[in-house]
Amino acid sequence: MYQSLAEPITTLIDSGATENFIDYRTVVKYRLGTQKLPQERKILNVDGMENRAGLIKHCIHLYIKSGDQQK
Repeated sequence: MYQSLAEPITTLIDSGATENFIDYRTVVKYRLGTQKLPQERKILNVDGMENRAGLIKHCIHLYIKSGDQQK
């Protein structure tokens, strides 16, 4: 039997990805500044197929703070 928790829990799942990607809706929602990539990048899904969202054309530099650490 499962009980609901009083507080939300944040978790990180290791997807095995070798790069980090952020959905454009998240970029818009949080008003993250982007930079145009010098060369567009093709993204392949886990199954080797091209991602249907198309090429990656922009990047962001995102700094994450956890406790006293910033990366």
